Amino acid sequence: MLIKDTAQLKAVLGGIQKTMQWPTWQPFVEQAELKYIIPAIGDELYEELSALSSPTGRFVRLLKHLQIATAYYAYFIGLPQMVSTMGDGGVSVSNPAQAQPMGKWLYVSMKKDIIANANRALEDALFYLESYEADFTIWKQSAAYSMTHGSFLHSATELTRYFPHAQKSRRLYLAQRDYIRKAEDFFLQPLLGKPFAEDLKAKLVDATYSFTEEETHALQLIRFALANESFRESIPFLNITEDWRLLAETDGITNEDYLPSGRREELALQAGKEAEKFAGLLKNYLDQTASPTVLAAYYNSPAYTPPVQKTATGNGFPNDPNQNYFVL
Repeated sequence: MLIKDTAQLKAVLGGIQKTMQWPTWQPFVEQAELKYIIPAIGDELYEELSALSSPTGRFVRLLKHLQIATAYYAYFIGLPQMVSTMGDGGVSVSNPAQAQPMGKWLYVSMKKDIIANANRALEDALFYLESYEADFTIWKQSAAYSMTHGSFLHSATELTRYFPHAQKSRRLYLAQRDYIRKAEDFFLQPLLGKPFAEDLKAKLVDATYSFTEEETHALQLIRFALANESFRESIPFLNITEDWRLLAETDGITNEDYLPSGRREELALQAGKEAEKFAGLLKNYLDQTASPTVLAAYYNSPAYTPPVQKTATGNGFPNDPNQNYFVL
């Protein structure tokens, strides 16, 4: 485990005045790691970090980011049980001596802040991994690395780079991830051609490969187009839960309500325009500017569209500088 006792948990959360028994918190920590941490970093890196007794170098800071994320996810999972007492006699609200039950508004606000802190810490850990990936060889060789990097947009940080409104929100990225995959298959692949798309994705998961300048520019256009198209696809469903309830939040209270249709249409229209703009720039770059040698996988695919040579039509009149007229 990344957090092994109450002392480590307190050191991460801070501001804890009361006694905390490890048997109370251990199940929440284990659930947090299983549900949030391991799917994000992979089993290989998780086992490597769990086995470290005295971390050194880059592992110190990475472990700190992940411990913060784990602690807050555990807090988020455990909060409903912490404010209640459960036994054979049923469930009741906790009311220790010289204390009073937590108010609803405070409870709602706490849950919102806790999950935001957890998501931010996990995204910071993933960004740190990306920034110093050469120091984490086991992670670079893991299945988790290949799975995440097999997408053109593989983190909330990267999504934000090409779609700033995402604001590094891991929650939004996870909500969009399936739409990103859909847009890759049905929006981008027809533009790129399957051979070129697979060639780029194979290079993305190869931690030793260095992209050429032309490949880097193509990837930039691909990601701008993909980020906007996936957002356009997801707009109607972003505030719908798994049981098809539409949710909105007003003053900390969650209500069932629609995002106004006019606002949805406005967002979809703008995102669609951006997606089409960058798709057009991408297609123009691949067909007319990029090198056939460097991007051979594209130029040898059916997706390549050779430039059309324009030819003069009609007889017309030649422009003669000695005459006092000109031909448009």
